[in-house]
Amino acid sequence: MKTKLFLILVLFFNTLIHSQNKYSFYELHNQAYHDLVNDLNITDSFDVNTGLYIIPGLIGESFNFFDQTFPFGGLKTIAVGEGPFLRVDNDSSLVIVDVAFTYIDSIDPSSKISYLLQGSSGNMILKTQYKNYKLSYGPTGNFINVQIWYYQQNGVIELRYGSRSANNASGYNTIQGPNIGIFYSPDDFSGCYEKLWCNGPITNVTLDSAANYVFNAMSGVPDSGTVYRFVPRSTQTVSTVGLKKNTNQNWSIGPNPASDFISISGNTNDLSLSIYDLNGRLVKTWQDQPSKTKCSIADLSPGCYILEIRSSSAIERKKIILDTRH
Repeated sequence: MKTKLFLILVLFFNTLIHSQNKYSFYELHNQAYHDLVNDLNITDSFDVNTGLYIIPGLIGESFNFFDQTFPFGGLKTIAVGEGPFLRVDNDSSLVIVDVAFTYIDSIDPSSKISYLLQGSSGNMILKTQYKNYKLSYGPTGNFINVQIWYYQQNGVIELRYGSRSANNASGYNTIQGPNIGIFYSPDDFSGCYEKLWCNGPITNVTLDSAANYVFNAMSGVPDSGTVYRFVPRSTQTVSTVGLKKNTNQNWSIGPNPASDFISISGNTNDLSLSIYDLNGRLVKTWQDQPSKTKCSIADLSPGCYILEIRSSSAIERKKIILDTRH
């Protein structure tokens, strides 16, 4: 029975991976958020007809979205939207990255929209920021701070949430709440190629990957320190810039299937251990672990998870099965 359950869970995991689109989704919490420094204020620079600000300085650069290369120049552009989103145009197709898409208004002189390009060609990080804005549909006195980061080297997209008013924690619905996610479509919106959209309350995010134009809103703005990370499956380098896949650490992981604990043994100290569910949500984490460590997972529900082990120089991910009957 255990063998049968294990095979069913593995088959389910593999089916889920291949049925989703080009990105994996990761939800992180308690991440540091800082206002951009030396950023360019573009608050008053948006095109009056399109509501877009086309970012200069990217001619000849290429960014990758949904496994498609977008080489910039001429009509091929990346633009900051006056509402909290990025728009990427590539001939007859486009990509939208929504971080809280709705109507927004400034709240005081500190409100600004800005961007920053860091790094050199091929290894740029594009950062956009919406500082001290309110959602037009939100309660009186609401405000948000949010950034969009795009990593040229690996195509990772991060939606990073800073301080927001307490009344943004709830009180929204699927119509008036913030829209959060990414999609890829023809530029005339005649049919959606792919999307990965966040739905539900901020405490229990679900993902909509149906290739259509149904964009349900979330019933709240994510807490400060929340990061929604979209990682191209073709790279699988989640938060591992500078790290290489484990080739010589000789980590031993077990038991698998497990019931109430997982043991990791290797030759490197100061390990960072993370467990993600199949929706990419971080469910448990341990920092600064010794080379031999035993971690309790008794509080997790039975099922399939991803264990990520990181040292200062390497990373390894492994499917683990939690079976309380094991």
